[in-house]
Amino acid sequence: MSASVLFVCTANVCRSPVAQGIFGRAFPEWSVASAGVRAEAGLPMHPLSSAELAGRGAELPGFASSPVTAHGMRRAAAVITMSRAELREALRVDPTALHRTATLGEVRRAAREHGGDLAELVRRVIAGRTAARPAEDIADPLGGPAAVAAAVAAVAAAVDEVVAALGSVRAQR
Repeated sequence: MSASVLFVCTANVCRSPVAQGIFGRAFPEWSVASAGVRAEAGLPMHPLSSAELAGRGAELPGFASSPVTAHGMRRAAAVITMSRAELREALRVDPTALHRTATLGEVRRAAREHGGDLAELVRRVIAGRTAARPAEDIADPLGGPAAVAAAVAAVAAAVDEVVAALGSVRAQR
């Protein structure tokens, strides 16, 4: 799997840009992007998301929201969504991405349980995916600033855990 990942949320102004920024800072050699299944092109990042990234030195200067496209999904070696609902919507855009698409919660669980590189984590998720497993979604933050702050914190914690697992794999090579 080449080193490219697309993070997907709903509007591409809160959760997926945080994942993009944190992951991109940890792996600057990777192609890291984000998009939204219902995004309006050109919107700025939510201020709380931007503040989280600034606090980590992971800013995304000139960030503007982008809708998910089949082309963007095909370019990504891994597509990581914030929820199963967004996974289903993204796969409507590009059904061929099924074999390389998982939720962030699923990838986080695979990193905890097995470790491995990103391709291996996504393969493990897909092989073990069942309807009976808990969703582990990071829901779209509807509501006020507290909901946004909670979603941003949840994304940051999940990405930090995946980055740590991938970093240990990289150090072993």
